[in-house]
Amino acid sequence: MACTAAALLAVNSVGRDAAWVGPVEDAVSAAAVVALWFGLHARTSWGGRPWVYIALGLTCWVVGDLTWDGYSVAGIVRPDVSFADAFYLVGYPLIALGLYGLARARAGHYLREGILDGSIFGVAAAIAAWQILVVPTAAGTHDAFTAVVWSAYPLGDVLLIAAAAWLVFTPGRRSTPTALLLGAFSATFVLDVLYSYLPLVSSFDLTRLDWLYPVTYVMIAGAALHPNCGELTTAAPRTSRMHPARLVLLGASLAAVPAVAVTTDTGALTTRVVLLGLAMLLTLAVVVRFALAVRARESIQQELTYQATHDELTGVMNRVLVIDRVDHALARSRRDEPLAVMYLDLDRFKPINDTLGHEVGDQLLTRIAHRISATLRPSDTLGRFGGDEFVVLCEDTAPEDALHVADRIVAAVAAPLHLETLTLQVTVSIGVANNGDAFSAVDTLIRNADEAMYAAKRHGGNRVELYDGDLREHYRHRREIEAALKDATLNGELVLYYQPIVRPADNLVVGFEALIRWQRPDGRIIAPKDFIPIAEETGLIIPIGDWVIHEACEQLRQWKREHIDRPWISVNVSPLQLRHDAARRSIVDALSRTGADPGRLMVELTESALVSDEDLNTEQLDHIQNLGVRVAIDDFGTGYSGLAYLRQLPVDAIKIDQTFVAEIVTDPAASAVLAAIVHLAHVLNFEVIAEGAETRAQAELLRELDCDYIQGFYFARPDTAIAATEIARHGLVAPSGDLTSPGPTRPAADPVRLRRR
Repeated sequence: MACTAAALLAVNSVGRDAAWVGPVEDAVSAAAVVALWFGLHARTSWGGRPWVYIALGLTCWVVGDLTWDGYSVAGIVRPDVSFADAFYLVGYPLIALGLYGLARARAGHYLREGILDGSIFGVAAAIAAWQILVVPTAAGTHDAFTAVVWSAYPLGDVLLIAAAAWLVFTPGRRSTPTALLLGAFSATFVLDVLYSYLPLVSSFDLTRLDWLYPVTYVMIAGAALHPNCGELTTAAPRTSRMHPARLVLLGASLAAVPAVAVTTDTGALTTRVVLLGLAMLLTLAVVVRFALAVRARESIQQELTYQATHDELTGVMNRVLVIDRVDHALARSRRDEPLAVMYLDLDRFKPINDTLGHEVGDQLLTRIAHRISATLRPSDTLGRFGGDEFVVLCEDTAPEDALHVADRIVAAVAAPLHLETLTLQVTVSIGVANNGDAFSAVDTLIRNADEAMYAAKRHGGNRVELYDGDLREHYRHRREIEAALKDATLNGELVLYYQPIVRPADNLVVGFEALIRWQRPDGRIIAPKDFIPIAEETGLIIPIGDWVIHEACEQLRQWKREHIDRPWISVNVSPLQLRHDAARRSIVDALSRTGADPGRLMVELTESALVSDEDLNTEQLDHIQNLGVRVAIDDFGTGYSGLAYLRQLPVDAIKIDQTFVAEIVTDPAASAVLAAIVHLAHVLNFEVIAEGAETRAQAELLRELDCDYIQGFYFARPDTAIAATEIARHGLVAPSGDLTSPGPTRPAADPVRLRRR
């Protein structure tokens, strides 16, 4: 554009007498219009109809230029009003219409404000144009038609400037296209003012300014063809703050009337009437504009308050507001005005969200929130605490009434839910807590409802649990265990016991399972079932699991020093350790520190843990197996129970759960099922370890069923590392009875190296 302007200035400096100067300027103007039309055709996402109006208006101006120069080429004296004026004047409203279209698209939430801003600036400009341009122009001729045509130019410029002001001062990014448009129409306005005003006060040759019009055409085409042209129609986000440029605009517009009154003669009656009407219109527009600004600010504040206190996804109250409501309700309540808080959590929502996608999960949460709301009374409060957790506050509600409300929610949630492409059925677990002297603080009340909800989860979900004395005692004990367990990990109260795993052919000890025990300072031994679930829930299982892995590897190193190189040690791994990559990191660190043989370390995890996050767990087990460590599925038969499914996982062995073993002697069906499992496991190249053999009959039958290894009280109970070392050194255990059958027909496997798939 700068090059075009320089070239046109150079052409114009030759002198207007040269016959080729006008055609060159017209050629530049025509090229700009042609480029604009071609760009409009090529870029369908350009802005649409507004640019068509601008292109039509610019075409009219170029045709006007050609007509105006055509008089000179034809040797015809140009009249005061010519056909060129018709094209020029038609172009003004067309371009103004296009600018208004762009501004309307850009305005977004500010449409009314934008219209008022443009109107205010337009009226102010009309006041100045009327007094400074229209009145002198009309006085410069005695022909009424000529006066009207000449006066139409400044008024057309008022249209353009008002539209451009609306576009520029609308909130949003102001990039190069905006500057080009504003510059083009400001230059057009200045040129038109000079063409109207200079003849009245001087003899300046106005044709010396003609080259500037093609420059404005090129600027308009450049704005349309710019890569950021789309920003002209991109609406800005809502804000409660008026842009400073708008304040300047309104202030300047208000100053138009007194400025005109002070600087010009307004003695004529017609002039006074027009100026008075325009002044009243301007005042009205400004008053309405500021009223809208105040109202918009209040609306924005209300919206921000709503966003700060409500959940964006479901539209119900958020955690902050619910806690505040419960706090106020507790402050108002008395002994004879009970209230209830319910803590809701959807059952098995995570698998749905992970497998079907977050979009389906969001739809599900939104629909569930609406269902819950439909079951509540107008006085009840529903809020989302995060994820798939909700809280309901029921004021003036007795415990039995709260349970009825909770039962209605359970039934409403459990109904099939029809989404766009599928039908889902989910359930909810609800914990209910009531206020009272024992727990009147808001955080305690919500925590009690949360604990009751977890009790409902432990009982299978899709149910309601009331927080009462029994639960209170249970969770008091649980909190004591949790606090003591944190100290136990620091004070060395955890110990490992080892239970032998034997080869039934000759009772050779081939491995040990490391079983954790908690030995309190007073000598009491706490079983894993009493503290491992708490460790899982609190995340303490990660440091505990890390300690178990390191302790097992340290024991392997100790045995290696004593030349005990046969048995392996298996350790149980929590799903939480896999999820956080803690198991793999612990194994790598322990093997590195101790120099233990990775082939003598086995990790065990339940099949249900694998199914919970198949992709992640498979990846983690692959990493572990690549270290040379073996993997076994513990408690097989209590979870997914699909050998074909397990075949796709990085697994070396399966451990049949003791519930199967307990019934094989007395229940032929159980024996047949176990025999089928063992056979199929061998076909799939898995080793089979049977747990829970407590009698000679069970051990003998397991040997006959071709189990590779057996573990149970019949052979040995879990014992200390010292006792396990003695057993490992001798390699044999003395069972509580002798196996009378001959050895297995299938060759015995290497007791140290299990088969690898």
